[in-house]
Amino acid sequence: MPESAAPISPLAALPVTVAPGTLALGPRRFDITHRAVVMGILNRTPDSFYDKGSYYAFDDFLRKAVEVVRARFGGKVSYASLPLEGVDWTAFDIISTDAAYRTKATAPHFSDNIRAFVAQGRAKGKPVAITEFGCTTHRGAADGGGDSLVEGAIVVWGDDGRPIRLNGDYIRDEDEQATYLREVLAVFEAEGVDSAFVNTFVRYDLPHKSDPREDFDMASFGVVKVLDGDGVTPGRRYPGVPWEPKASFDALADCYRR
Repeated sequence: MPESAAPISPLAALPVTVAPGTLALGPRRFDITHRAVVMGILNRTPDSFYDKGSYYAFDDFLRKAVEVVRARFGGKVSYASLPLEGVDWTAFDIISTDAAYRTKATAPHFSDNIRAFVAQGRAKGKPVAITEFGCTTHRGAADGGGDSLVEGAIVVWGDDGRPIRLNGDYIRDEDEQATYLREVLAVFEAEGVDSAFVNTFVRYDLPHKSDPREDFDMASFGVVKVLDGDGVTPGRRYPGVPWEPKASFDALADCYRR
């Protein structure tokens, strides 16, 4: 969404529906009759431009957020939750969680946790979605040890927000990332999860380089690697784009092809 330096009305900042099933965002029009095309972020803190924290109580805030969204958006509504939030899902169409990262510590009961999450949705008659899961691209990342669950955490960043080097010696391992996705998706499928969204497609700020100390893609959850070049290297799978699929890209494609 575009930003403005001047104070604006919260209603003026929101997209409007110009015709049944059509969403207007500036000069563009989107058909929202059959699919969702917008993800929104609402702030509930006292400095919120919307309500100054009037709906700070969590469930009150979510109910109000859904009310605002449904007045302007025709798609299904959900919320990417964390377990500690204890969301009241009454107002939502889909039950969702961002807490679907399998680590060495959670692996023994990972399937049980997913099964319980799915059961929560079934009890309410609602589909369930995993809105975030994934793994970075260095050896040991699948165990979730140390900084592996924090994207970019193994990077030393400059004052300008650009990566300088990795903070240690790491071994690139695309196969480990791909295996992680296959195994976790197999659990989701076995336990009846309705939809799952991998974190993430690409991190343009974490390019792949031949020098291991500067191969910032090892810190990325992306399923493609951004190339440190012009994107026209011969033999590329997708000539003309600045990225190349990793092993996890193909693993994900194989899983969703079925």
